[in-house]
Amino acid sequence: MNVRLRAVTALAVLYFLLGWPGTPAWAQTTQAFAATQPTELIRSGPVLGCAGADFLTVACRTSEDAVVTLALDNRTFKSQPGTTHSFKVSGLKAGQDYEYSLLAQTPAHKTMRSGPFTTHTISEKKFRFAIFGDSRSNPETWAQVAQVVRKARPDFCVLVGDYVSVSDIDTWDQECFGPAHELFATTPCFCALGNHEITSPVYSQMFISPSGTANWSQRIGPLFLMGVNGRLKFEEGTDERQWVQDTMNQSDSAPFFIMVSHYPAWTSTSYGKWVAGLRDECVSRTRNFFLPLLVKHHATALVSGHAHSYERSEPGPVTCIVTAGGGAPLHGKAANADLLNPWSKAFAKEYHYTLFTIDSQQCSMKAINLDGEVLDETQWKPRVVKS
Repeated sequence: MNVRLRAVTALAVLYFLLGWPGTPAWAQTTQAFAATQPTELIRSGPVLGCAGADFLTVACRTSEDAVVTLALDNRTFKSQPGTTHSFKVSGLKAGQDYEYSLLAQTPAHKTMRSGPFTTHTISEKKFRFAIFGDSRSNPETWAQVAQVVRKARPDFCVLVGDYVSVSDIDTWDQECFGPAHELFATTPCFCALGNHEITSPVYSQMFISPSGTANWSQRIGPLFLMGVNGRLKFEEGTDERQWVQDTMNQSDSAPFFIMVSHYPAWTSTSYGKWVAGLRDECVSRTRNFFLPLLVKHHATALVSGHAHSYERSEPGPVTCIVTAGGGAPLHGKAANADLLNPWSKAFAKEYHYTLFTIDSQQCSMKAINLDGEVLDETQWKPRVVKS
């Protein structure tokens, strides 16, 4: 009887690690990660943040005070003692693969190694990037989305916010970092701030932005990419308002200009409803403040999340895209969707991501569901740029 029990137990463990017969690959990855998740010392990460042609950034979090050593490009870098650790490695070559690993050590000589992982810098001539978001609340679906995106092999990702349902560190590990461990460890990510993590320090500790804040921008070859904290009011005379104006002026020399914010300008979901103006103040601000500025600067597209669906709207010269199918419960169209958003050209209540391909002559986008089906696609020619 004991022999039989041991055999059944061993078989159950084997199935847990490798997946039951017929278990989809994304579920097997989640199971394997759950069995090996670093709960002792390196509890979160590594997470690759912003990157460029010659630099990479990486962050992690330890469960107690430790020093973390990053090994990359035959060099080592040490963090200060603490529980949050971040690095920027410069002097790299464009479009090259790099292997890296992390080693954490406490004053009591407790150690833990993470890696090696392989990542890459960005080639600025032609590249692909994925934009998607709203992954909160459903770790299983988020794991599936993250694996599908990783298999598409984008040069980097742009996430549009709402990574967690509540912002304590355990939820970050369970809903965000754990299910997408491989994606975060191998693919650089530019991250916008959503409403669910608005007060959480984890956002700035783990997602390294080009500016170190939730308002950021970066030129990547022919693309000028801008991310904003759409929760701010950007009132006249404030530093935030001046930053927006200065940043959009800087964008004018790039053939393509994409702005990302968690909050959309147009949506066919209930977030577009009018109750003494727009129900959602942030949606109203995106429509009435940001969108006119984007039109003025001949932007390519505004890409957002918040309304859990895919939608492309064409209210004028600037395309408005909602890509919020990363795992959170999906939203359908409101009853009076045609009145809420008369500019809608494509809508899908599906989990998905968007994949952009860009060079100096063209930018194209495909919205792709988890079965690999193209839900929508469009393309843009370069803007007339200022010298």
